[in-house]
Amino acid sequence: MAIRRIIPKTKLRYFYQSLTGSEFNPVHRQVNICDNLILYPDCLVRLYVDACNDFGRYSNVGEPFVPEEDKRKPLKQTKKVVKTEDLLALFEIQGGLKVVKNSALDFEYIEREVSPLRTTKTIFETGIRGTRSGVGGLDFIGINKKNNPVLGEVKIRDDKNAFYAFIQLLTYYSELFTKNQIKRINSCSLFGERKIKSPCNLYIVLYKHNLKSATHQLIEKTKELAEKFKELLKTKENLSSFQRVGYIACLETIIGKREVSFKEIWKV
Repeated sequence: MAIRRIIPKTKLRYFYQSLTGSEFNPVHRQVNICDNLILYPDCLVRLYVDACNDFGRYSNVGEPFVPEEDKRKPLKQTKKVVKTEDLLALFEIQGGLKVVKNSALDFEYIEREVSPLRTTKTIFETGIRGTRSGVGGLDFIGINKKNNPVLGEVKIRDDKNAFYAFIQLLTYYSELFTKNQIKRINSCSLFGERKIKSPCNLYIVLYKHNLKSATHQLIEKTKELAEKFKELLKTKENLSSFQRVGYIACLETIIGKREVSFKEIWKV
């Protein structure tokens, strides 16, 4: 009888999933949460470190992170970008993506909708069936010139916000770079033929964010939180080099007539 591969559910993932709900105005609630984490950043660091350690129990080395290409719905190029898939279609066509006046952040787009949890015929440790374990995931992954992986989340107009994207990225990051998952990455060549090097870079990609919306104030607040998070993370032990965060960057998307590029909003 085959051993069932059980998917752990970390406190960091519970926290991430709690950020949206049926409340009348979840953005104002997220502003309050972000403000509190800025005051007590070690709370977020502990969630991340614990998640890295807890998810280390998971092993699914033989299965790829994404379905075979012919089983995925192809992206269609549209004249107007209104949702994440529209922007990713442009990334896919272009491949190499540049950040204006900061080539250190340039990267090559590799894949979309990468779920660290993707596991067939399984359950979560909560007892819930893992039927949808491969749904969703990172909006995109890429790799830079130094072979550092890039994990990215896209937010269009008022589709969530920078703070929400940052927590998403930390959640996926904690689940994607355990020892077992790195074996899986290498086994299925998730980042292509190049040998990846630590650390990873986390990119929050915005497009046409509303300067007058409540989400706009979270851009700078998230920068402050990211700075404190990175500084405190340096003091934590028992993390691998791949679990040490590289650049955390917030980028504004620029769509020209011939290509897509980015403008740096902030980088820590």
